[in-house]
Amino acid sequence: MSADQANPAVPAYAKPSAAANAARHMGAARRPAFAWLRGCVPVLLLVAVFTAFEPALEGEFLSRDDDKLLQTNPAYRGFSPEHPRWMWTTRAGGHWQPLTWLNHALEHALYRAGVWPLETVGLHVTNTLLHALSGVLFYFVALRLLVAARQDPNRAGSIHPRRNIKSFARERATLISLTLLSVCAGEGCAKREASAPRNALPARIVTLAPNSDELLCALGVGDRIVGVSRFTLYPPELADRARIGGPADPDLERIVALHPDFVVLRGKCEPVEELCRRRNIELFRDPTENLADLLRCIRDLGARLGKSREAEALARTFQQRLRDIETEAELRRAGGARPRVLLTLSRSPEGLGNIMTSAKGTLHDEIIRLAGGENVFGQLEVKYPVVSLEEIVARAPDVIVELMPGLRLDPARRETLIAQWQALGPVPACRDERIFVLGDEYDYSLVPSLRSATVIEKMRDLLYPAMPKRRDE
Repeated sequence: MSADQANPAVPAYAKPSAAANAARHMGAARRPAFAWLRGCVPVLLLVAVFTAFEPALEGEFLSRDDDKLLQTNPAYRGFSPEHPRWMWTTRAGGHWQPLTWLNHALEHALYRAGVWPLETVGLHVTNTLLHALSGVLFYFVALRLLVAARQDPNRAGSIHPRRNIKSFARERATLISLTLLSVCAGEGCAKREASAPRNALPARIVTLAPNSDELLCALGVGDRIVGVSRFTLYPPELADRARIGGPADPDLERIVALHPDFVVLRGKCEPVEELCRRRNIELFRDPTENLADLLRCIRDLGARLGKSREAEALARTFQQRLRDIETEAELRRAGGARPRVLLTLSRSPEGLGNIMTSAKGTLHDEIIRLAGGENVFGQLEVKYPVVSLEEIVARAPDVIVELMPGLRLDPARRETLIAQWQALGPVPACRDERIFVLGDEYDYSLVPSLRSATVIEKMRDLLYPAMPKRRDE
């Protein structure tokens, strides 16, 4: 019986010709000369995967939740019936990820076997190895399909071009799509520092703006903050977060190791801006220079972080507190003239030199106004001028308030600082002994934040110590 009689259902265009059979036999004769190429591809795949994942090997445990999820969590450490059941049902870490937990279980088994310690490098090496083996497995499956298609078009089905050209194009496109999908998935895992899509809510926040830390915690997203500036002192819940330097000297390696998807920056910091551009990390610019900026920042952060309702409530509460303080100041002023105020932001504590103050359009100009005073330098165009003693004498302030948030003051030190102003001579503030110094008890006094209301309240109390008594009392 001939091959045609044995399989009459095979159409003529699908039957290999004598020339095709001869070519196949000739190829088989030449195959040993190139067989070594097939063996090189898996090795190249392994090298490529390890090269792509190499930056992740330097990652460290995160203080936010790695201690609870990995370092002290017994639920994944083993392969008894209870352990896999937990791995396939838990949503610990925020979402369902059973294969990730199986990876961690394998790493812990290697740790128990003494292969390596329970450290981040072990976790990352195990994860990289699994990705490499996945790539090699995909290669062999694809190779098997292509070889089958070449050797036996009847068994290979629609991926053979001689059977149906449209079917072949469709199946080849599917195979290419699967290949690209695997490559993209591996690339996405290797580059965790790349941000989530912009419509996803940020989950890992790094902030170089201490004033924004307070806003973020007030909005209820403090648990998403993984790194803060070294200048961050408040709120207390951020005390254990990783420190990433400051705007002048950011620790870029530390930032990368934290894998942020959202960075908050106030002012300019070219290294951080370039890092965010290069790694596609979303950058939020905190615009806060005055109280109006602060309110806008609250609402913008709330909208981006899925906390719009909380942000609006926070902004309205803050605005109401400012109105209450201003109203109380007006009641205490009782129609009298506003006291003229010199507010210093910086100077040498050893003497009256390099005195910096604030002019119109600044946070501290607003603080003076809401507290019921008049800024003696409020008409200057330069926002933060350094003024001379002669200029201060010419403006004759009624009250002098100094902000020294970095200085711890005991009574003797406070008296020394106040006594230095006597060099001004017959200035009303010196004559009436209305000179005040706010030290580290107001360590937030230079930063525009929600606690600026407390500074305004303190300023009001210094300008108007008590309510004037009514005549009928």
